[in-house]
Amino acid sequence: MRSAERGGFTLLEVMVALAISGLLLLGARALLVQVGDAAEQIAGTAAEVDREANAERLLRALVGRAEQPRSGSEFVGTPQGVRFATWCDVPAGWQERCSISLGILRAGGAHVLALQAEGGEVMALRRGLADGHLLYLREPASGGTWQREWSSSVAPPVAIGVVMDGDTVILRLGERG
Repeated sequence: MRSAERGGFTLLEVMVALAISGLLLLGARALLVQVGDAAEQIAGTAAEVDREANAERLLRALVGRAEQPRSGSEFVGTPQGVRFATWCDVPAGWQERCSISLGILRAGGAHVLALQAEGGEVMALRRGLADGHLLYLREPASGGTWQREWSSSVAPPVAIGVVMDGDTVILRLGERG
């Protein structure tokens, strides 16, 4: 008697093939979820870096346009904050005089570098700082040293040093002859 040749697959072979296919699909889905999460994280980090770069650009522009104190105004600075007059861009496309406050605020468990234009809302320029304070640079003719406080109705400092977690951003004030 001759054995019959069989054609096709057994039920066990089909079940093993389906199980392997299912595992492959689950692995591919997990990989795609990880890629999506990584893409979201990269986009969030890029947005944060852009926000910080734009904040520093705004801060440098405002401090760079700082005015010499006029009657009734003065440049007042402490380690926690500074107030001064400058020129602010307005939506109509020109600049108007404004008063700016820049400071290191405590929010939750961290410090925030914040900026507020006169009558405007507070903008967080840099968040999540462990520590921060401001310093003020004297004219070279006066010794060129950094001071922790500044109060003058005559002249502002040469620059403001914003110390954040050990790094210092030096912001030069206004035009100097």
